[in-house]
Amino acid sequence: MGKKETEKLSKEFLGLDAEHFKCAVDVIVTLRDSGKLLVFTGRQKPVRIIVEAECFRGAYASARAKEDIELAEASAAIEEVTLYLQLLNSYSKPSAVVSFMEGVRFEKQFAESDDQGKESLRELLQEKADIVSAKLFDEALRERSRRIASATVPCLEDLDVEVVQTRKDDYSSQTLDTPFLRLRVRYSHNKEPAFPFQLLRSADPSVTLDLPAESFELECDLCDIDLLLVRLNAARRRFMAAQLREEEK
Repeated sequence: MGKKETEKLSKEFLGLDAEHFKCAVDVIVTLRDSGKLLVFTGRQKPVRIIVEAECFRGAYASARAKEDIELAEASAAIEEVTLYLQLLNSYSKPSAVVSFMEGVRFEKQFAESDDQGKESLRELLQEKADIVSAKLFDEALRERSRRIASATVPCLEDLDVEVVQTRKDDYSSQTLDTPFLRLRVRYSHNKEPAFPFQLLRSADPSVTLDLPAESFELECDLCDIDLLLVRLNAARRRFMAAQLREEEK
């Protein structure tokens, strides 16, 4: 497989070119720093980028000076960056990520390429891994993953929000037309030893594990949200103070 075939292969199998990939990473970093995006590590999915799809699409289109980026294209960019984050979270070094991509994920494509094509593909993978490592990856992700792997109580996976406009009270036969929120807290149990959890991930760090997942719902309005914010902000301050004391030791 020659250079032209390699370039075509890159678009079909390897996602974005280096320039657009770097642009996607820069947008993710900007949104993260402004509080509009979260890089989250869980037990069911090793690393997730949580952001409103339209928010990222708009920022990504603006950064690329392109108005016609579809949501599917923007989502694909997030998925590709997420993959590199997942691999760095497991292997730490960009060179190890490239080795995994070459030997596992794109084994067939590399096998069908000539020496020049293989080198071109390696350079693209290496550049992407270096970009994510320098701009987005944080060692705190690995530390959190290690903690979650040995957790003995349920771990938070996500929080879903539903706005309810009206509800009929069957007891009084009245219709309540005051809007409220229904929060669904999703969490996973760690009922298995840590070893199988780590073993499955070692084969492919991007794998999503089918761990026992449950949820519970809370009905709330702005008053309840304010209570959550007050308590969580206090918890955040206590946690950050504990981290600071640990760093000063």
